[in-house]
Amino acid sequence: LFRFGSRQSWNSIEGECASCGRRRRLSNVDVAEILATVVAKAGAVTLYKVTRSLTQGQHYLEAAWRQAMAGPDVIEGDQHVPSVSDVDMFSIVTLNVDGLGDYSDTPDVRMGAIISRLLVVEPDLLALQEVTMPMLTRLQQELPEWHVRRMRSVSEDYFNVIATREPMEARSFPYPSSMNGRHLVYVRGGGWTTFNTHAESGSRDVERDAREQQLLHLSRVHELEGHRQLCVLAGDLNVRAEETNVLEAEGWRDVWSCDPNGRADFVDWTWCRGERVARYDRILVHNATCGDTAECKQVKRIDSVWPALTDHVALHAVLSRGAPLIRVAPVVAPVNVQTP
Repeated sequence: LFRFGSRQSWNSIEGECASCGRRRRLSNVDVAEILATVVAKAGAVTLYKVTRSLTQGQHYLEAAWRQAMAGPDVIEGDQHVPSVSDVDMFSIVTLNVDGLGDYSDTPDVRMGAIISRLLVVEPDLLALQEVTMPMLTRLQQELPEWHVRRMRSVSEDYFNVIATREPMEARSFPYPSSMNGRHLVYVRGGGWTTFNTHAESGSRDVERDAREQQLLHLSRVHELEGHRQLCVLAGDLNVRAEETNVLEAEGWRDVWSCDPNGRADFVDWTWCRGERVARYDRILVHNATCGDTAECKQVKRIDSVWPALTDHVALHAVLSRGAPLIRVAPVVAPVNVQTP
């Protein structure tokens, strides 16, 4: 049971009061008593059925109720974005523009150089992480015709930015579990929804737990998108081995593994400092509810930005909308039965 009021929400499994915890074989009177307690505290109660058992907490629930538990997203920029027809081909670049490196140039100079290198592949969308205000100013100067979006209210001096050639509806969501102001920014347009995130960094238990909660949230963000929306998840996920399992369980596919050219024999790290390397930066895709598929036509690293401009390399993917998969039932030859 989860309870939800007009101003607050709770996980009813956690807590010390009589209406919290697990209780079996409740009578109608017991249920009425629990609901009355909730109404007294919250002013209202709404019940949703449990439909899942893969993970814990709010991820048991249907998408609409899970969104109510998580809280609303914030609309960024103009809400009245003109709708456009579905785009068949979509080019995206993701890059953490700062990282942990020490650089000789100032942030705004580095951003100018970064943009010039990323534009070589002619992307439709740039998903950038760890952008600072001097970097944002330079980005807007370098791309005056583009549409640049970020979360308006941030607690740190760096943030995520999405820049698109075409106008798109933009939204943001702050992670409640983050100690470092990590958040999600995403845009919708042309039949694609692109989520740009910078998940919690670090290997301590508290950091891993926060990152796990953020990945759980990301694993189901596609469920609230439109019937024909193809979804893309890009950014610095800071994932370690096995941490992407929750995304894969919900149907997300890493473009590095689904690229038709194959990457098994290629260098795949996206972050390097000294002798340490990791593939923190990812692009994942999810098919539309209608059955249209998000296909990867090309994926490659843009290493010209490393190491002078950032300690990450950029990841570039060219995606396309594919037709729904048609499953053909096998033809079974008739069996002649002879009556003795």
